[in-house]
Amino acid sequence: MSDCRYKLENGHFITNDGMTKTIHIDTEQHSQSWLEKQNASTEEYKVTHTRDGISTRSKNIYRLFSAYINDAVYSAYDDEAINVLDVGCGTFTELPPYMGATKQSVTYVGLDPENVNPIRDYLFICGMVEDLHKHLHDDVKFNVFLFSTSLDHIEDIEECARSIHEVAGQPSYCIFYLGLHDVEIVAEQWGGGMFKRIYQDMKIGRVIIRLMKSTLISIPFSFKNMYIRNRKLIENSPLDDKHFHYFTLNNIWNYMRVFGDVVDSVIIPGTNAMFVTVKIDTKR
Repeated sequence: MSDCRYKLENGHFITNDGMTKTIHIDTEQHSQSWLEKQNASTEEYKVTHTRDGISTRSKNIYRLFSAYINDAVYSAYDDEAINVLDVGCGTFTELPPYMGATKQSVTYVGLDPENVNPIRDYLFICGMVEDLHKHLHDDVKFNVFLFSTSLDHIEDIEECARSIHEVAGQPSYCIFYLGLHDVEIVAEQWGGGMFKRIYQDMKIGRVIIRLMKSTLISIPFSFKNMYIRNRKLIENSPLDDKHFHYFTLNNIWNYMRVFGDVVDSVIIPGTNAMFVTVKIDTKR
């Protein structure tokens, strides 16, 4: 492992060898499970982590997340200069859409283990958050840590929290955008989409046909899917091949308390998106 430790000054990473905007940090050996899940996600990120590849739904949620970040934390610092670390920023080459409300006094740093698009328009660390504290100078501290649907991709959340505590300033916050997997929340989202399709036009004959198809086919099929989902959640079985964790309203608070004290949370109506703010206790 490299002994190099980076400073963060004037919008660059600084070492004795000079300055750079992109660094690659040595990472301990990945588990086979991590490699499999990362590979399963890579192709999806290459499409969805571009300006043209973001769905309308995601764009809307990103705008809300941007406003939430600004309201929850940035306003608390007034005009102070703060450092923001985006844990699992993905493969965006430009600032992610949820950073639209960033003030000039904010230094944004993206971190992601995926070595795709290493040259970006922002400071970028290619590496694992669990190893971050080993490669930064002791003076480098972050005030805000963002997790935009990335926490469930981290294999060891407790180890992630320990590393973050090592590089957290005082005061500091984690802001999470999480996806919830509760059956009732997913069913509500699915049902809203179903009725939107049924009533996409008000031609009575077509509406009746779609209602009948939904009653005879879609609803029974959805019951099967929700039943399977519920069993998997109870048994702690994977729902897909991309994530290590599946958050619900029952288990999410245990994950959050690993980082610190929850000070705010909100669920976005009509979606399974949840925003949470945690104040980090650096004395842990």
